[in-house]
Amino acid sequence: MDIAKLKLELQEVAISGDVAKILEVANKIKLAEVEEVKAKAAKAKAEFDAKATLRQEIATELHKAVIALPSIKRLAEVAATGFTFKLDTPAKAATETEPAVEAVKHLSVALTVAGIKAPKAGNGGYQGGKTKDEYGMSLGDVFEKFADNDERTKLAAATSNSTQWQVKVAVKKRAIAEGLLIVQS
Repeated sequence: MDIAKLKLELQEVAISGDVAKILEVANKIKLAEVEEVKAKAAKAKAEFDAKATLRQEIATELHKAVIALPSIKRLAEVAATGFTFKLDTPAKAATETEPAVEAVKHLSVALTVAGIKAPKAGNGGYQGGKTKDEYGMSLGDVFEKFADNDERTKLAAATSNSTQWQVKVAVKKRAIAEGLLIVQS
């Protein structure tokens, strides 16, 4: 169905005020738009699939050519397992819907090397003693002193250190807001 014709029909029906007919035409428009999207996707997939064999042939040719390079054997010297490169982007002239694109030269090749795991050094974002420095007692002490039964139940139900910390910080914030916890100088 032609979406433009359906939209014109919708305008005519809208003038008549027939709600049932308006909904019927609106549904036809929606279905036509869905079908249009499906058709475009099917066309793109067909084009993609049609080029699959050619892409495989090119990949095989590239692999043979790369393996024949003398520098490939040297990759082991630097613990590289391969490389990636990007094709240059050709310039494109402007069209009615697209702006002009300048040519881009990619002058680098990136070698693929195994990552080195950094040693773990601590507990992530831990900033020990901040509450004690500011208020004269630890976060755990603040919780014990100011927590109500509901907050104690939440802490008991907490399954991770992060969740437990969040419950304790909520108690601390409440105690500060209520004026129960005062900064020590």
